[in-house]
Amino acid sequence: TDPIDIQSTPQIANWIEKHKFYPQEAIFKGEEGKIKLVFLIDKNGYLKNISILEKSPYDSLNKAAIKIIHNSSPVPQKLLTNVNLPFYAKINIIFKLE
Repeated sequence: TDPIDIQSTPQIANWIEKHKFYPQEAIFKGEEGKIKLVFLIDKNGYLKNISILEKSPYDSLNKAAIKIIHNSSPVPQKLLTNVNLPFYAKINIIFKLE
């Protein structure tokens, strides 16, 4: 089965967004990019099997994207009502300096 875009479950997308951070060294170097990841949300809301589908050119951003997903695990049960688990999700994490 194809991964489901995380935007189709906005409550989970927002939860992950809350864990987003921009690596300090990337800010200093002016690094920006988009990373596309896929991961499994298991029946208990744990985020597993995280892998990058499309990297950014910057290692620090790629590592940060994986860490953001790690830090978002587990998703609180209250956000998982009406969500069919487990499923594979895909997400774009965009690092853009203001």
